[in-house]
Order: sequence, then C-alpha cells, then structure tokens
Amino acid sequence: GNFGSHALATVQDLVTNNGVVMFFPTVGDTTFRKKEYRNVINLRPSMEKELRALIKFAINDRHRKKIAVFYEENQWGKSGLALVEKILQESSLAPCARGSYPANTIAVVPASSEIIKSRPDAIVCISTYRPTYNFIQLVLNEGFQHCLFLGLGPSTPMQQLLKKSRGVTIATTSVVPDPVRSKLPIVEAYRKDMAK
Repeated sequence: GNFGSHALATVQDLVTNNGVVMFFPTVGDTTFRKKEYRNVINLRPSMEKELRALIKFAINDRHRKKIAVFYEENQWGKSGLALVEKILQESSLAPCARGSYPANTIAVVPASSEIIKSRPDAIVCISTYRPTYNFIQLVLNEGFQHCLFLGLGPSTPMQQLLKKSRGVTIATTSVVPDPVRSKLPIVEAYRKDMAK
C-alpha cells in the first residue's frame, strides 16, 4: 500500500527512473507534487490547500494571530511547517512558536513545553493521531482551554473524543465530503449503496 511520504520515498527510483505508475498515495506534502512525478496519481489534495483553509479560518473567522506549530520531525512535518510559515507570512505573521516531536514516537513533552511558553491562541498540528491527542492533553492541562486547535485530516477521529472528554473542539480539514450530512448526489448514492 502506498501510504505517506516515507513510503513514497522508498520507491522514488522506481517512479522517477523506471516509469512505474503509483496510484493513490496519501502523501499531502509538496515533495512529491512536482512535474517529474506525473506518473503519481494522488489520493488527496496537497497539504497546502488544507493548511490554507485552517489558517484562513483561524485568522479571519476566529481572529487568532498568535499561532504556534506542532509538527512531526520528518519530511512531512517539516514540509507542513514550511507551508504554515509561508501562509502566515502572506498575512504579515509568523509562528509564535514551533515545537516538534521525533517521528514515530509520542515524545511530545518538550514540544508542548516550548509552545506553552509562547502563550499561543491557536496551534496548528501537523502530526499523527496519538501524538496530537497527547500534545493537546498536555496543553489543556496547562490551562489553554481558550486555544484554537487546528489539525489536518488525520486528526478528525479525535474530534468527538476531545469534545466529550475535555469539552474542546479541534478544527480539522476534510478532503472528502461528509459521508453522513452531505447533500451532494455522489454522497447520497454512496449512502444508498452502503445501506444495501
């Protein structure tokens, strides 16, 4: 299965030099969205579109200006950090703090300490489910219930859990329509098919 940036990087030679076609990697960062990867058919839009939507929501709808970035210390996370910095710069802003955690771990305490010091009013999480959940718990334990948490699609499953356990909402992106509430004809057809 073609999953994320790391998996795609391991077969990069096959894709670029041997003309192998890769269908539906879930990679969202910019690394593999270049002209030389025309034979890669992505499942999701670029992470930049998701991050733009989140940051626009934070700045324009929720009036947040002190935005920190929590990210995984790998290619995907660093790409996301660079995009957030670029998007914020367009609004004459910069991250008030950056905190990363080692890839494939849940070692988020140093990142949370770094970010908490900056007293952000919004935090963009470019991280996987479990580290994001642990990070948000630590931040909430320090009294940051006012903080707006923003997450990419992988954070969506924790929305209900955080709302129920801590009363906190995490705003997330979705690269597909809501399968339960959308009125799009294709989604209504999907619901009918699933009911069968």
